[in-house]
Amino acid sequence: MATWQPLPLAFDAEAFVSSAARGRLNPLPGSQDHLPATYAVARGFVSEAEAAALHAFFASPSNPHIERTSLAGDELAAGQAPDPGEALVRQLYGNPQPFRDAFPDVWARLLALKDALGAACGVDADELARVSFAQDIRHITYGPGEECPWHRDDPISHFNTIVMLARPGDDFTGGELRLHPGPLPGRDADDAPGVRAPALRHGDAVIYSTPKVDHCVSATLSGTRTICLVELRREEAAERREGPR
Repeated sequence: MATWQPLPLAFDAEAFVSSAARGRLNPLPGSQDHLPATYAVARGFVSEAEAAALHAFFASPSNPHIERTSLAGDELAAGQAPDPGEALVRQLYGNPQPFRDAFPDVWARLLALKDALGAACGVDADELARVSFAQDIRHITYGPGEECPWHRDDPISHFNTIVMLARPGDDFTGGELRLHPGPLPGRDADDAPGVRAPALRHGDAVIYSTPKVDHCVSATLSGTRTICLVELRREEAAERREGPR
């Protein structure tokens, strides 16, 4: 049975690890399957001002670094909306420097949280030091009826961090993030043992091991759910890009 156990962490966050999903889950060469299924929730990870600045950075139509796509990855022209039911993604793919330049304090915190969770899981310090490239940085907005089905992110990366930029209950309802260690036992498994739904507040962050944690976002019922996602991997596994495609 997939269960989670508390994990001591040298960071102001609640962390958990699971003995499920051990060994190789992902057939892709270079998958980081030596990591365990683990996640942590850091309360108040960004301030109100930082959350507003992050939103403005990605939402600005004059930012030349940002690429607009649907959640499914379809490219969108300026002003074009995704198909009905598809969330809007604004992203920096393979080009994290504009984000690092704009938010040095947030970037430092992201690395510190990654280091703390990795160390608690027994990841070698030299390896963790190389997990310093943000392959994908996404600003995602979910409108009413929009969701993200159960999936697993790119297993070449080590950790993903999601920062809640909206105010649950005020800016939106629904849109619950759910986590599970490894593959689910069935298609209709939202209430399966091991499914966790950390209640994120405005400014909170959740970090999870990318190759071992399956997750989804339930449908937004009203309003707009806005998050920022940062995907970290080793420098030598980076797919670099100078700007939007």
